[in-house]
Amino acid sequence: LIQSSLYNAHIRNFTSGFEELKGATYAASVLPLIHDCNPEDAETIFASLGLGQSNETMDTVKVKEAFENNYGCLGVTCEDIGGVWEGKYYGQYASPCNYQVEDAKQPLGTLGIIVIICFLLVPMMLAAFFIYFRKRTTR
Repeated sequence: LIQSSLYNAHIRNFTSGFEELKGATYAASVLPLIHDCNPEDAETIFASLGLGQSNETMDTVKVKEAFENNYGCLGVTCEDIGGVWEGKYYGQYASPCNYQVEDAKQPLGTLGIIVIICFLLVPMMLAAFFIYFRKRTTR
C-alpha cells in the first residue's frame, strides 16, 4: 500500500484522472495507520493524495518524507518499500530512502588508488628483479 501510494504520488505529477483516484484509494487505506503514528504526516499525505486535491497542491517530496518518517512505527524499512524505478534509474525524488549511487559511479578513494598502484607496481618490480638476477647469473 505504501509503495503504491508513493508510486501514484510520483506519477500524479505527470498525469491525472484515474491515477488520482488510485493514489487516493491507496493513501486512504494506509492513512489510519499513519495517523496513529503521526497525525501531521497523515495530514500531509491526505493534502496531496486525497480526492479532489489538485496537482498544484501535490508535493511528492513531502509525501515521501511523511511516509518515511513513519516506517519505524509501521514496522517496515526502506528496503521493504524501495523506490519508483524508471528503466535505468529511480525517478526524480523517488529513490529509496538510504539509496546510494553505485560505487562504480563514485570517484576512487585514496585506498582504491593505492590498491591499483600495488597491483600494477608489484608485478613490474618482481619482473625487473627476476630479469636482473637472471642476467647476473648467466655472466
